[in-house]
Amino acid sequence: FAVGGLGDIDGNLGSLAEMEVAQDEDFVELGLHRMGGIVGRNGQIDPRDYTADRMVTKNYGAFPAEAINLGYNAGYDVGAIKIYSFGTFSQRDSQLDYTFRRPSAAESLPELYPNGFRPRRNIREQDFEFQLGAKGNVSGWDWDLSTGYGKNRSRQLVSNTLNASLGPTSPTEFYIGSLISTEWNTSLDITKGYEVGGGNLQVSAGVQHRRETYEVVQGDEASSALGTYSYVNANGVRVTPETGGQAANGFTAEDAGKLARNNIGAYLDLAYDPTRDITIGGAVRFEHFDDSSGDTLIAKLNGRYAVTPWLSLRGAVSTGFRAPGLAQQIYATTTGQFRVINGEQVRLQIKTLPVASAAAVALGAQPLTPEKSTNFSAGFVLKPFRNFTLSVDAYQIKVKDRIAITSTLTGNAVSAILVANGLSPYISAQYYTNAIDTRTRGIDVVATYNHRIGSFAKMDWNIGYNYNKNIITNIIDNPPELSAINFALFDRLSQANLTENLPKTKFYIGNLLSIGDFSLNTRVIRYGKVASLQNDSTRDRFFSAKWMTDAELTWKVNDTLALSVGANNLFNVYPDANGIASTANGSGFYPTTTPYGFTGGYYYGRITLSY
Repeated sequence: FAVGGLGDIDGNLGSLAEMEVAQDEDFVELGLHRMGGIVGRNGQIDPRDYTADRMVTKNYGAFPAEAINLGYNAGYDVGAIKIYSFGTFSQRDSQLDYTFRRPSAAESLPELYPNGFRPRRNIREQDFEFQLGAKGNVSGWDWDLSTGYGKNRSRQLVSNTLNASLGPTSPTEFYIGSLISTEWNTSLDITKGYEVGGGNLQVSAGVQHRRETYEVVQGDEASSALGTYSYVNANGVRVTPETGGQAANGFTAEDAGKLARNNIGAYLDLAYDPTRDITIGGAVRFEHFDDSSGDTLIAKLNGRYAVTPWLSLRGAVSTGFRAPGLAQQIYATTTGQFRVINGEQVRLQIKTLPVASAAAVALGAQPLTPEKSTNFSAGFVLKPFRNFTLSVDAYQIKVKDRIAITSTLTGNAVSAILVANGLSPYISAQYYTNAIDTRTRGIDVVATYNHRIGSFAKMDWNIGYNYNKNIITNIIDNPPELSAINFALFDRLSQANLTENLPKTKFYIGNLLSIGDFSLNTRVIRYGKVASLQNDSTRDRFFSAKWMTDAELTWKVNDTLALSVGANNLFNVYPDANGIASTANGSGFYPTTTPYGFTGGYYYGRITLSY
């Protein structure tokens, strides 16, 4: 029953056995009373402990996935018209192991899992896209007419699990449900060049119709059922396990649904070169949605001026618009996640509520509205000598009514609202809302240089730096429904997820060395430090900057065959250790917000065939 046999990951887990027992005083005693096993407290080790596998983060890379990807690209000339078509098909099966449930946990029924269990989610995803079009020229106008359809279906299952509220008769595998999205686009684009005032004017225009759908398909009823099973533990206390399938509740009949909408767009784009050194461009686009997103008009103005043959200045200003995603409006799911509540690390069953659901409205949800943005950028391109280019651009992006997920709403007052709306008393809640306004400021620097090494090799260099700072300029007023129960719509943790939990800087040096039929592609990347802020500031954590190295060696055997070996994160670099209590459950060893992940190095071989 102890946590021994875990092994070490980079030396961070040496004392986990002691950590777990210290955290759970009745761990052995309670588990034994429920199992009827015989294990003492005098250093005796249950033989099963030697082969117990409770690790979620593996030391050999990411979670397993199998995928197949197919594609084609075809074209045919029919006189003055060219017909073209392309398409892709992919299928991917992946798995995700969730936190280990200890034998003493209320949901670990000994009749089914006497040694505890670790639920596993399996995702079977199919995606395809098909495009058919024709293009040609009429009276000097180049035209392109196309239509395309795409569909993605994610079928989700969970195994090695149970719904403890159903008791020992609970199934141990569930069909959670499926998420299905489709998009059908039909576009006509035209363009023509004119000579105007001694310069060149390029005129482009187009119209597009898009129909999109999003569907949530119900899962097995048992995966979300609100069972009534309870039992008396070794201390004589009646325990009522939480409801729903462990790792992920299935989509309920109330969660299931389908949304569809149509969008019509039209644009006009002008680019004018009054001289060879000056380019001025402008564009406008009108969008009409047949749902609550309504109508919008956005615009862009840009310019470029070649001051000298080796220095050019450029800038742009534009407005933007993004309608709420269909998924953001109706997506509903329940998963187990760790949260810090009153200074204690606990695992909650958190349900994402559809915005229009009765429970979400009772917690202050409002219909989603479109996001709108204003964007500025300015920079220069420098080419002081042959084979070298340097570009520097600064930018600012302001987003109004940005859609974000709320704080985790939990506690007795929230449970009472959820129960009143037909949901389980054992879950917490969150929903999407137009919560905030944000401002992002940053700078991009990119340099390229290529040169030869004697007569036998060539090197191409690519160096870049990005600084990006995101701040929240406004948070909407707390809904009265949340103020009445002393909850903040968008708390300190939620704010930090947008402003502090990603590095503000990224620096990289890339090099491609080519020698005959061989090439070596290397890249060194430095990600800046990351802060993980909590609602309780005493639990804030800070993670240092890290250097990553990627490399790939390719041998082009002939015009048909190429062989490659490579690595992402060659030296197996991990983020700083988390050091939080959830490590005792087999997860949470590293922060999950770093852009380079927490699964270490990835090593691969590849065979490429070209016909």
